[in-house]
Amino acid sequence: MAVFQGLATPQVTIDGVNIGIVPNTFMYTEGFGEQAVMVQSAGGGSVSQVRFDNVENHVSKIKFSAYSIENNIEFFRTVKSQPTVAHVVQVAAGNNLTRSFSNMVITNDYEVNLQSDGKFDIEMSGSSAS
Repeated sequence: MAVFQGLATPQVTIDGVNIGIVPNTFMYTEGFGEQAVMVQSAGGGSVSQVRFDNVENHVSKIKFSAYSIENNIEFFRTVKSQPTVAHVVQVAAGNNLTRSFSNMVITNDYEVNLQSDGKFDIEMSGSSAS
C-alpha cells in the first residue's frame, strides 16, 4: 500500500523573502487559461470539433492567508505599494512540487484583521506558472 504525504505547508517566497502563511490556505492556477470546444458542421450529417484557446486569461492566480502580525502587515503593504514592480513568487511543497510565478502583483485590497488570531487574505496575479 502506498502512502502519500499531504501538501499543507508549502514554502512560499516573494522576491527571495521566505514568508509565513496560514497552513492549508495556499491555492494557485497554472495560468493555462480556458479552452472552448465547439462543433462545426462538415456536411452530410458529420461534424468536426473546433478548439479555441482564450489567451486573454493566460494568467496565474495565487491565494493564501497570512497572520496579522506586524512583519506580515508591513511586508505586504510594501509589495502592494509597488504595482509596477514584477514580483516573483516561488512555491515548494512536498519533495518535488515547485512552481515559479513571475510578474505578480497583489490584486485584492486585502483587509487586515487586528485581533489575537487575526489573518488576512492575499490574492496575486501574473504570468503563467513555470
